[in-house]
Amino acid sequence: MRTYVIGDVSGHLGAFRRALTAAEVDLDSLFIPDDVTVVSVGDLMDRGPDSVAVLELARALAEANPDRYLQLIGNHEVNWLDSYPLFVTHSTAPAIDALREWALHGTLYVAAAIADPPTLITHAGLAIGLHAQLGSPHDPVVAAQRLNAAWNSPLH
Repeated sequence: MRTYVIGDVSGHLGAFRRALTAAEVDLDSLFIPDDVTVVSVGDLMDRGPDSVAVLELARALAEANPDRYLQLIGNHEVNWLDSYPLFVTHSTAPAIDALREWALHGTLYVAAAIADPPTLITHAGLAIGLHAQLGSPHDPVVAAQRLNAAWNSPLH
């Protein structure tokens, strides 16, 4: 099994497409080989000119490959999913609406885990205080499950 981790494409569709192609994704059919997992660690939007197109491609990949494409959220997505954005970005209303509509379907995650080698994947790591609040899990799978369950909870 091979895992490709892609991060911070920031609304740049060309860069996202190149990274996906390098990860062996067939962009025409949205097919990801059975022995490949792609984890995008967030910050799909803002800064670049193509946030909507990037979000649409990521969502299409997640829907076509639910076990092989995982979309994590980064601080730029969190900024627009929270009730009160913390910072002003270059996102457009259509990009924000596309993100919020996707989030309603539950296919965005805070964390993912891969088995070999055991690895926790998040956008910006796991702070020691939050790790303790989650029960100090040693298993990355358990840590990812607890982080994902904590989204929209008091720990959020």
